[in-house]
Amino acid sequence: MASSKRKPTGKLNGAKSTPVAKPPVRNLVAEIAPMTKEQLESVAGDALKTYGDLAAMGKANVESALKATAVLRRGGEEIGQAWAALAKRLMDIQMSSLQTLLGARNIKDVVEVHADLTKTHFQTAISEGAKISELTLKVANEAIRPLSARATETMKATAKAA
Repeated sequence: MASSKRKPTGKLNGAKSTPVAKPPVRNLVAEIAPMTKEQLESVAGDALKTYGDLAAMGKANVESALKATAVLRRGGEEIGQAWAALAKRLMDIQMSSLQTLLGARNIKDVVEVHADLTKTHFQTAISEGAKISELTLKVANEAIRPLSARATETMKATAKAA
């Protein structure tokens, strides 16, 4: 007797089966590699540009520090010369007063020479000290200019990059 059981054929309602198309195997490495290479080149280019910018900034910082140092050196020499000139002037006043003192005939003359010496020393020290203070301030302002300008440029570059 024939079996009433049928084996499934995989066909619906007697339709013919057609092979199912498999999606093509993609080579992901071949697809991703060019994109990754472009991204790496972009990042490397950006990094090199940033390194170049930092190197240029560092060079400019050193140059401004060297300019400030040169101003301070020259200013220090001027200030030192001013102090030496003041010391020489005070010594000349002292020697002149000493000669006058040696020619004094009485105590009154000695007191007058001493009072004049003290007054002259004080006035000279005040006037020359003010000149030296002005010179010191001038040197400090000149020395700070390149550093201040560089700091301003650095802040602008940093703000622009951010």
